[in-house]
Amino acid sequence: MQKITFEVFGFASFVIGCGMNIVAPLFPSWSGWLLIVIGILACIYGILPKKWQFRKSDSRDETIFLEIIFDPKNPHKRFWDFVPEMDGYGKPTGKLCREYRIMVKNNSMNTIRNVKAEIMINGKLPQLPKDLVYKKDGSTAKDLEPKHAEFIPIIWTRSPQAGDAWGETARLFYSPLIVIARGDGVLPTTCSFNYCPDDVPALIEITK
Repeated sequence: MQKITFEVFGFASFVIGCGMNIVAPLFPSWSGWLLIVIGILACIYGILPKKWQFRKSDSRDETIFLEIIFDPKNPHKRFWDFVPEMDGYGKPTGKLCREYRIMVKNNSMNTIRNVKAEIMINGKLPQLPKDLVYKKDGSTAKDLEPKHAEFIPIIWTRSPQAGDAWGETARLFYSPLIVIARGDGVLPTTCSFNYCPDDVPALIEITK
């Protein structure tokens, strides 16, 4: 659209400039030639490839190289599902809990190395950042190839027990949950969630 606009503007300027030269007594001698020159330059600019044209930067065109994704529709149970509950020593309790996961995706055309994620609780009971591990192999860092994505568990919920914070109290204690994804040579990406353990899903993304 921009290209067509410049060509039309240039052609119109050229025609008007020629017309002004024909009826020169009615206009200053230089005005017609000025419009002709402007028209020619506008036409040339209009047919240039876009990469050579000046374009005002638009933040909407900026690529987020590392994207954090959480889909509340939970397609194919990828973003949460029941898994065996573990105690504080990593042993099964014989019960089930819900495991919630994010997906970290490399949107760039290059491999991003050492992609890591961490979670930080920033509510009334704040906690220091904690490294997260990948679902596939339990590693804390991974090279992500272009357009590739991996899942990372970030939180587990269980049926309420004595002493557990629940409902609005839990939300105030633990919200927001802040997840940060980092990789070599790219800016970190942040995603924040409200935590509501009595709802499904228990994570509600906070939109900016």
